[in-house]
Amino acid sequence: MARFKERRLNGLVASSERLQAISKEIEELEKRHSLSAFAIMAIEESRTKELKEDFEQSLSKQESNIRRLINIGIVG
Repeated sequence: MARFKERRLNGLVASSERLQAISKEIEELEKRHSLSAFAIMAIEESRTKELKEDFEQSLSKQESNIRRLINIGIVG
């Protein structure tokens, strides 16, 4: 009976250690996921800013071209 209790206790200790290892691994994965999400957000924010700047430049060029066409129409 004592051997059975000892085995059971050893099994519980091993199970507890495995659960702790799994919990630690889950925490690490959550940290990595959080960092990945943050990095993705930063990249997307940067890309959005670049697209906005490109759009504003294109809009400015279009306005300039429209003014030229109007001037050509008035003068010509």
